[in-house]
Amino acid sequence: MQDASRKITLKPFGDRLRIAGTAELAGRDTRINRRQAGALLPDATWKGDPEYWSGLRPMTANGLPILGPTHVDGLWLNTGHGSFGFTLACGSGHVLADLIAGRPPARDLTGLGLGT
Repeated sequence: MQDASRKITLKPFGDRLRIAGTAELAGRDTRINRRQAGALLPDATWKGDPEYWSGLRPMTANGLPILGPTHVDGLWLNTGHGSFGFTLACGSGHVLADLIAGRPPARDLTGLGLGT
């Protein structure tokens, strides 16, 4: 279930409920707006204590991923996807697998590598 006006998504996760917000351009602010879930589910009761998590997610300014090798031997990047990270993850993973295996990727990667 998603409430776009509150920028929040709810998803059953086994016997738990995952409540997630969107990726935000908020610098290094990892605070969580806990009121959003309460506003969406005002009559909900919870079993046990909730676990809160927030992390920093590197994003490029235009939301395009950075895919490819780095100057560190064996370190490859698949990052920077912006708010579509999970949506693009599988396709980017295939591209990265091709690159690591030495195969030409199925997509043009112009502008998606370090220094490009």
